[in-house]
Amino acid sequence: MLHEAASDCLCAALYGMEDVEDHMSLATTLFHGIMELPQAYHMTVAEDDVDKCVNYCRIFTELAEACLEAMVSTPGENLGDLRILDALVACISGPYRELADITFNFWYRLSEVIYKKDVRIINEHFRPYVQRLVQALCVHCQMESDHEGIPDASDDFGDFRARVTELIKDVVFIVGSTSSFSQIFQNITNQQTPAWEVTEASLFIMAAVSRNVLPDENIVVPMVMQAIINTPETSHVAVRYTSLRMVGELSEWLHKHPDYIDPALNLLTAGLKHQDLASVSATSIQKICEECRDLMHNHFEGLMNITRAVDGFKLSSEAAVGLVQGAALVLSRLPAEKIPEGLKELSACQITPLSQILKQDGIEDKENKKTSDPTVWLDRLAAIFRYTTLSVSNGQPHPCAALLQSIWPVLSDILTKYQTDIRIVERWCRCLRFAIRTISKSSNSLLSPLVLQMVSIYENQKHSCFLYLGSILVDEYGKDPTCKTGLLEMLKAFITPTYKVLEEDNGLRNHPDTVDDFFRLCIRFLQRCPLEFLQCDIFPSIVQCGMAGLKVDHRDANGSVAKFFIEFVKCGNENWESSEFDSRKACVQRILEGNGEKMVKGILDACVFHLPTYMVPDHGEVLFELLKFSRESLLAWLETALRELPVSTGGTLGATVEQMAAFHSSVSTAQQDINVTYALRDFTRLFR
Repeated sequence: MLHEAASDCLCAALYGMEDVEDHMSLATTLFHGIMELPQAYHMTVAEDDVDKCVNYCRIFTELAEACLEAMVSTPGENLGDLRILDALVACISGPYRELADITFNFWYRLSEVIYKKDVRIINEHFRPYVQRLVQALCVHCQMESDHEGIPDASDDFGDFRARVTELIKDVVFIVGSTSSFSQIFQNITNQQTPAWEVTEASLFIMAAVSRNVLPDENIVVPMVMQAIINTPETSHVAVRYTSLRMVGELSEWLHKHPDYIDPALNLLTAGLKHQDLASVSATSIQKICEECRDLMHNHFEGLMNITRAVDGFKLSSEAAVGLVQGAALVLSRLPAEKIPEGLKELSACQITPLSQILKQDGIEDKENKKTSDPTVWLDRLAAIFRYTTLSVSNGQPHPCAALLQSIWPVLSDILTKYQTDIRIVERWCRCLRFAIRTISKSSNSLLSPLVLQMVSIYENQKHSCFLYLGSILVDEYGKDPTCKTGLLEMLKAFITPTYKVLEEDNGLRNHPDTVDDFFRLCIRFLQRCPLEFLQCDIFPSIVQCGMAGLKVDHRDANGSVAKFFIEFVKCGNENWESSEFDSRKACVQRILEGNGEKMVKGILDACVFHLPTYMVPDHGEVLFELLKFSRESLLAWLETALRELPVSTGGTLGATVEQMAAFHSSVSTAQQDINVTYALRDFTRLFR
């Protein structure tokens, strides 16, 4: 207890010594005294007293934190004496993993300071210490020799290894990624028959820096790749797991060394057949497809074979989607004439199971629940649409447009069958979102049936994701004169069910997703077809709904309401369509004449009484747009709103008359939205 109390005292003194220059005498005394402790630490290690070792490590770490600037500015001199790093590395190199954790924050700070200095000679001073740090962490990342199976990323040891990975990524530039990669590889090559746990930990640390190894490196990485490719199947499964993971991390290097792509893919394909290695193999294949897609024309058929058999492997859902994503990326680089057929094959692997699900008549396959869950295939279809990125000439239809047209009947039936299941409907909307984004204006023939089905189901189910999908449609087709009327009719059909939800008791607060998605939809109309929207007979009611939503204390929902009003006023401020600017400005003027005063009162009331401070800036931007539109009107509305606020008479929360006048003056002289935001934020704090 005395040892811990003395340690607490020293740490408190070091922590309180924020500015070393102002406490030089104390700093010097502490430094010289603590530098006498490393020998005592080593004796404590010999006595196997973990608690005292932790105390010493805390003291060394606090001293290193206090002397950090001195070490970087004047390494080796006075308080910049690097012996403190020797003490710190000695703690990490000891037998206790928990000591390493204590030092992590210091190493993060050190790397940040050195990175900002960006002076090569400084790196040289600290290189040996970082090398020793990496080597020590490699030892701490070793699993127990009797461990069975693959590394568990979810337990405490897995968390520790994840933190080690992040730390090494931060500090490795001081040593150099290639140099560090080579240094750790020697752990394996320097031993005739290294223990499996040493090999696995070394590969794990190497994987952390693999992405930063220079793609042109031709000495160490080829040796590593050859060793991984030749890893016998009898090796411990954890070694094979980490090896396969590192192959994916070296995907950028593989792009520069295409001769290794074939053996790497063969290795990973074999890994797919092993239950414990399947997911990591799939993830590495995905990474190679992402980085090397231009070099993999000849591998598309092999990827298709894997995709067809994907459910025969023991893959996580994410890994299976990743394989489909990889195939779509490679497909995008095939010759143009081969893409439609490739798309058809790739999508058939997803549409066929969906068609089979439709025939099940609601009977669930309890033996294999995944096969009866449409989200499995909808997620994979979404990946196909999202990652089939093609350069399409103007006027040429996107190949995915024909694909969407052909599979629409199945997708439509899936939506109809599962319309009450929000989880499935949300994934369905996500799939359609990527499809629409990909094909863009290549085809609008599905616009009408899609909208009709959405509004029909929304009337009964009221899933807000339909509103979000509607905003995607407006974003893509809102400027097309042939689509504007239909899209506005879609909005009118959405309005009644939406208002029914929001007009319930506390409806706005209880349904933030609906508020968010509805006003995102309205924002898209203001951005894509503003005049038609402003002139629409439903617009005034949307303004009223928005004013009611100003005080919803949900960040996304409130942000969308504020953004709606910002975009609304911008329609009269920004002349980005000169041919209709006067008409738009007149519409904004007319609506503000009847609602401007109420809008400003609502903003002030929301910011003062209902919203946290961090949500105020969006409303400040609304006020600034109003100021730009009509300074005289905004100041008059603001004055009226201020009169209705309670006046502080001293000692109570609120603003005095003088503070209200100062706020009004600050807004009136604002030249930028940030000026209004600061003034509004400071004003609202008077009421907290």
